[in-house]
Amino acid sequence: MFSLRGWALFASTVSGARPSGGIGGSGALSLASAPAAGPETCAIATRTAEITYGLPPGLMTAISTVESGRYDPVLQANLAWPWTINAEGAGAHFETKAEAIAEVEALLASGVESIDVGCMQINLRWHPTAFPDAATALDPMANADYAASFLLSLFAMTGSWTDAVAYYHSSAQRYQRPYVCA
Repeated sequence: MFSLRGWALFASTVSGARPSGGIGGSGALSLASAPAAGPETCAIATRTAEITYGLPPGLMTAISTVESGRYDPVLQANLAWPWTINAEGAGAHFETKAEAIAEVEALLASGVESIDVGCMQINLRWHPTAFPDAATALDPMANADYAASFLLSLFAMTGSWTDAVAYYHSSAQRYQRPYVCA
């Protein structure tokens, strides 16, 4: 079993929830009525990836909440936000995908190397071939799909979801401890 800071919040606010236009009664996921970005955008993308890759339910939503979460005053909860960027330790949430893309492109053009992007905060330095461009990196479905594939490879390497989550955050052990607790 894994444990992740933020898991309790996820379990109490999202588990079993049925976002409008998100998870249908049939269990099928639909993005047809999902807004361009809203509090459920990352949750829909991460749940879709969990199902596609057979990951533990809620694992990616919990990770994305920790990685890209911002407080939603309406829902009074910390929720993952798709237009989140962290450049060399300085995080920012943008209101639109276009603003986030422009910032990533400007950061890359200025020589910044360590840039985490999207719901799952994929680092463009350590995953240079993950996405063809900033727009794809910031697409919630593409971002979550890559993260799920990466998590599955880490699980195959470690044999443990706790260790896979720790390695997802960093391969350096000193950065793993605050991310998970056993």
